[in-house]
Amino acid sequence: TGKDTNLGGGAIYGQQAKIEIEGAQLRENNITGKNDSAGGAIFSTSFGQLTVDDSQFTRNFVEVDRYGTGEGGALASSNNTNVTITKGYFANNRVSGTGGAVRLNTGSHDISQTTFLNNTARFFGGGASFSGTTKTIVSDTLLQENAGGSGGAINVVGGTTEWKNKVRFIANTATKEPVSLAKGEGGGGIIKGGTHTFDDVIGDRNSAFQDGGLFHIDGSDMKTNVTIRNSKI
Repeated sequence: TGKDTNLGGGAIYGQQAKIEIEGAQLRENNITGKNDSAGGAIFSTSFGQLTVDDSQFTRNFVEVDRYGTGEGGALASSNNTNVTITKGYFANNRVSGTGGAVRLNTGSHDISQTTFLNNTARFFGGGASFSGTTKTIVSDTLLQENAGGSGGAINVVGGTTEWKNKVRFIANTATKEPVSLAKGEGGGGIIKGGTHTFDDVIGDRNSAFQDGGLFHIDGSDMKTNVTIRNSKI
């Protein structure tokens, strides 16, 4: 547990570190208090390297008092840390801000054969949030029954992402945040700025309080390029 921390990592905090997690279970780790913090279980920053293989993250959370803040209910990275997740399982994690299970900010990332199930973000990206990433590749991954104020499964802001090889968005929900910051857009995800490709993607039973049952694509003040092909949505 971390309380009133300016950084984060309920279980593990890494700075300029190489961290390898294999065959592990990280459960019920958390960050609470008055400050903006990230990573209920793990926070890795400052040009680090985080590798997660065949590991489970369940019931981790970030719940901080500052309105709209807190990131990465289970796992968070920042400042050009590169993250690789293979055969991950993220279930029942939550955050008071953005990225119910995972929030990755800058860096290059690879997520494969991973499940995001029933994670929750009060504001953006119930399952995962990616911001300004150099390139993020997500493949053969299930995002199911996640919920966010906007972006039920994912929140993507800028950068470059590639989604391929039967990525499945199933029954995710954009619920609308009680005040006004997240408006209930994009049941599967909200995408704003950057270049993003969805190839061999399945979307089913996603719903939103308002615009975009699957994706809400916002190019109003950031150039946004989205390509969808060979998909069932």
